[in-house]
Amino acid sequence: MQAVTTYSPAKLNLFLELHARRDDGYHELETVMVAVNRYDRVEVRRREDSKIRVVARWAPSMAVWQQRLPGLDASVLQIPQGAGNLAYQAADRLREAIGSDCGFDIQLEKTIPAGAGMGGASSNAASVLRAVARLCDVPLHDPLLWSVGAQLGSDVPFFLGATRTPAGLPASPSRAALATGRGEQLRAIELSGMNPFVVAFPPQSLSTAAVYAACQVPPEPQASEPLRAAMAAGDAGLMTQHFFNRLAAPARQLSPWIDRLLAAMRALDLNGCQLTGSGSACFAMARSKRHAIRSVSRLAARGFQVSFFVSPLPLPSPLQ
Repeated sequence: MQAVTTYSPAKLNLFLELHARRDDGYHELETVMVAVNRYDRVEVRRREDSKIRVVARWAPSMAVWQQRLPGLDASVLQIPQGAGNLAYQAADRLREAIGSDCGFDIQLEKTIPAGAGMGGASSNAASVLRAVARLCDVPLHDPLLWSVGAQLGSDVPFFLGATRTPAGLPASPSRAALATGRGEQLRAIELSGMNPFVVAFPPQSLSTAAVYAACQVPPEPQASEPLRAAMAAGDAGLMTQHFFNRLAAPARQLSPWIDRLLAAMRALDLNGCQLTGSGSACFAMARSKRHAIRSVSRLAARGFQVSFFVSPLPLPSPLQ
């Protein structure tokens, strides 16, 4: 096999709480994540030499994204094409871990917004780890993938398949997971039915580091159990009552767009309007697919042109 293609999905944080600040600079957190069907296309092809080359572009084009996000800092749309790209680092670290000198051409077609809190870079890295493993005849359940993934970023293990069994093998595909530690300790969450989500990205991204720097660990952290119980019961109305993000307050302080976007979503009768990750994308649950389609159209008319609806999907993504 000389090439592997896959589609790396985005994620939403339905719940995110901070429990403590760690000595390594990270936070002990508790977050409930779902993978959703907003994808980047990832193709990894073996080279004859040992070089790694990354070519990344926005789909359908950079010009379209610039038109849809007027006023956005142009640097946000500049995707690293070399060692600064997490996909490059994924290929490089895994081949080093398995003792290979293989080279790879990596092509990324991006539709997951950057600086949105939707995990696009981490998802790309997880896809590249799995693609490189396939091309180098490494079993996809090899613990090295999870070890390297955790080194690359806290969200990467989630995109590798969410959870593993006590024996270290991948668990059954799951759409949602509870993540603890700095995000790398994962446990599958039962998910019984869920309405579509409407997602919108304002014309301003947020720095994850800046958002975390502005946040405070609460004296009495909230727990995710009520949300997880509602997810298992398939009670959409109860789920939205328990959507929560501790990072929303500092994000709102850093960007006035967050309050504007959340207000626009609430005006459309969307439920559980909330920030995902460190932002700046926000999401809410629609009553139906028809309600989601109508809401996306109206958000676009109100100036939030990067708006779309998504549904949960299982991980990991198939390799082709």
